[in-house]
Formats: sequence, structure tokens, C-alpha cells
Amino acid sequence: MGGLATHLDVVTPPAEADFDVISISDEGAMSQMLMSTPRRTDKRQQPRTRVAWPVLIKLGTDRYLSMSVDVSTHGTKVRTNARLQTGTAVQLELVPPEGPPIRVGALVWRIDTDGLALIFSRNIQHRLIRAV
Repeated sequence: MGGLATHLDVVTPPAEADFDVISISDEGAMSQMLMSTPRRTDKRQQPRTRVAWPVLIKLGTDRYLSMSVDVSTHGTKVRTNARLQTGTAVQLELVPPEGPPIRVGALVWRIDTDGLALIFSRNIQHRLIRAV
């Protein structure tokens, strides 16, 4: 029997996934489920510090003035108009309210509705960033 599949294959999520598979029979039930679903537990190894610092994203000759949502020693989330793809390597310049700008390479890790999640190429330090 060849050709295209006529059904959806079930893929078992990894054990560490933070969600349940459920069956919804109507839109009302879906709406109720969406309103009552708790937020995912934050499993980050490094705590985020919620700060609004100017961030310059550099990609080749392009520059995007952005604003941080949060920062950790390992990465940041920024609000930006830049339309970047997951896996894009960029240079960042974070401008804290005190001290010199922090320049670091980063990789677009994830694209969320509230901004880009970027992982740094090396750890950064600043007295206003919480460290474990």
C-alpha cells in the first residue's frame, strides 16, 4: 500500500514535554480548555531578570533598535521589528542603565508572540542581572 497517508500519525512527545494530549469534541469545550489551562512551569536553569534595556541587533549591515523584555547570563528576550528566522546568528549590544554596553554574539533560539528569544554565545555578567 503506497502513496500519501490518509491519517495523522501519532508522535509520542519527549518525556520532558510539559503538556497533555487531550481530545476536544466541540468549540465550547476548546474555549473552556484554553481559558482554564495553567501556564507552563518555567524550567530555566538560569533566572531571568525583567529589564527594559535598549538592545541593538546587528545582522550584517542591518541594525535593529529593540528593547529587552528580560535578560539572564545566558540569553535575552527582546521586542523588535526585526523579522529574523530561528537559527540566525546576530551580534547584540545591550545598553544597561549603568556601565558600558554589553556586546555579545547570539543565536535566535525561538520566536514568541512577545519577542525573540536569543541565546548568547558566551555568558555575560552585570550587577543588575541575577545569577545562580
